[in-house]
Amino acid sequence: MWNKISEFFQLVGINLYVSIKGLAEYTKVVWRYYGNKEFRRADLALLKAYRFDSPYQVHKRYMQELNKEDVYLYGETYLTTLDTLAQKADIGPEDVYIELGCGRGRTAFWMRCIKHCYVVGIDYVPQFITRANRVILANQLEKIAFYCEDFLTAPWHPGTVYYLDATLLEGEEVAAVIKRCDELPTGTKMIAINFSLVGDFPSERPQWHMIEIFTAPFPWGESEVGLFRKN
Repeated sequence: MWNKISEFFQLVGINLYVSIKGLAEYTKVVWRYYGNKEFRRADLALLKAYRFDSPYQVHKRYMQELNKEDVYLYGETYLTTLDTLAQKADIGPEDVYIELGCGRGRTAFWMRCIKHCYVVGIDYVPQFITRANRVILANQLEKIAFYCEDFLTAPWHPGTVYYLDATLLEGEEVAAVIKRCDELPTGTKMIAINFSLVGDFPSERPQWHMIEIFTAPFPWGESEVGLFRKN
C-alpha cells in the first residue's frame, strides 16, 4: 500500500512540475508568436478543440483501444525549442516540412504560420488528425495538411525537411526509420531527436552529413538533437 501511496505522490509532483513548466512555456509562446494573426487564431482554435479533454487523454484512450501496455507515453515539442531547430535547419517558405508523429498538430501549425513553409503532419491517432483538419477548415489555412497514417509502415510524403522524435520508439523501430531515411533524396534534411543517421562516427554512414549535434529542452527534459543532410 505504501508503494502505491508513494507512487501517487510522485505522479502528483511530476504533474505539478510539468504544469509549471507548461505555463512558463505558454507565456513565452504568447509573447513571441501571438503577434502573428494566423498562428494566434489557429492556436486558440486548437486549444478550444481540447478544452474538454487534453491531448494526453485523447492519446491515452486510443492506446487503451489498441491494448497498449504503457498508455501514458505522449509529449509535445516546445514551440520555443522548435523555433531554435527551425533556425538551425534554415527552414523557409520554399521548404516542404514533414512532421512524422505530429500529435495534435500544434507544432505543425506553428511551422506553417511562422515559417510559411508547406507542412504535412502525420499521426496514427485519428482524433488528432480529425481535430487538426477542423482547425484548418475553420481558419481557411492553405499549405498545410494532416493525414492519419503510421509513419513506420505508410509511404512517406515527399519533403525537403523531416522531423522525427524517436524518444518513444523501440530499437527495431528506430532501425526501420533509419532505413526509410536512407531512401530519401539527396539534399533532404532530417531533424532527428534521440537518434543518429551517422552512427558513432560519421565515416560509418557516409550517405548522411552531420550538420550539427546539440541538446535542447523538451517537456520530458534535455534531449539530443541531430541535424543531418542526405549526401
